[in-house]
Amino acid sequence: MIRKIICQLCMVIAVTILGYTCLNYEMAIEEQKALEEEINERKYAVPDIELEKISDTQIKVRDKIVQYENVSDDTLKWYADQIEKCPDYLLSTVDEIHIVTRERLLELKPESKSTTIGFHKHYGTYSIVVLSEYKTTDRTVFLHEAIHAYDAQYEITDSPEFQSIYQAEGLEYDERAKNIKEYFAYSYTDYLTHDFNRSKYPQTTEFYKKLDQE
Repeated sequence: MIRKIICQLCMVIAVTILGYTCLNYEMAIEEQKALEEEINERKYAVPDIELEKISDTQIKVRDKIVQYENVSDDTLKWYADQIEKCPDYLLSTVDEIHIVTRERLLELKPESKSTTIGFHKHYGTYSIVVLSEYKTTDRTVFLHEAIHAYDAQYEITDSPEFQSIYQAEGLEYDERAKNIKEYFAYSYTDYLTHDFNRSKYPQTTEFYKKLDQE
């Protein structure tokens, strides 16, 4: 009789522990999902800034007149915030900024890839940056294009010094950096946003330190 009671008690305890474990596991899954949703929301969170609209097709950001067409205010805020944070010496090399729909970007640059968010065009000494409403968590799109403008004006990637650095450190930097110009744009963006492995790319790091001092 005593043995039977003990067995029944053990069974009750085992079932209770199992149920508690399952409940905790389900709660942990729900908490993980909630955390992932919160992180995702933060990634796509629109900057809380006021737009200085000049007209139905223009906004003003840091004394730059930005042209736009058929895009939402959220898209304008997304890029206005990036323009605001762009270093002066890079922003000064951009003459025109356009924010357009995805369809319009493909019209302007038909050879664009499906993942192209923006692009830079340089005409002599004149630089144009075009940005699209393509949904992304990347908050460095404008910075990347401004670096292309800076490169076009000062011919960074044409210099023998940087070409040597690219051969030494840039060929296997990142799958996005498919050539020397993209290596400069991506790696310098990473450098400026503190996402650059300085010990792994010492020559590039020293070169960028000199750019900071100029």
